[in-house]
Amino acid sequence: MLAEAVTYTVTFEDGQGTVIKTETVEKGETATAPSSPARDGYTFDGWDKDFSNITADLTVTAKWKKNTTPTPDPKPITPVSIKNAKVVLSASAFAYNGKVRKPTVSVKDSKGST
Repeated sequence: MLAEAVTYTVTFEDGQGTVIKTETVEKGETATAPSSPARDGYTFDGWDKDFSNITADLTVTAKWKKNTTPTPDPKPITPVSIKNAKVVLSASAFAYNGKVRKPTVSVKDSKGST
């Protein structure tokens, strides 16, 4: 008479308390991971435990890396020389290095006077 195989339960969680998959695995065998989970603002970074050679019930949790969005460097403002023109600014402030600043404008006529 053959003895019944010893089995264990392997549970995969998303790291937020949600069970993604539960699997029954025979002693000494390897569990099969589910598809990589997704989470807004994060990148999946693997599982927190090895799930090969199972010898007891096991909970495996997803690991995450927070996505970062680099702040782009502002394009430098190039001075422009305009003769006999009217200057109209439609913005009340400009952003530079993440700080909002009111613009400083100096307008000179063709003789160099302000």
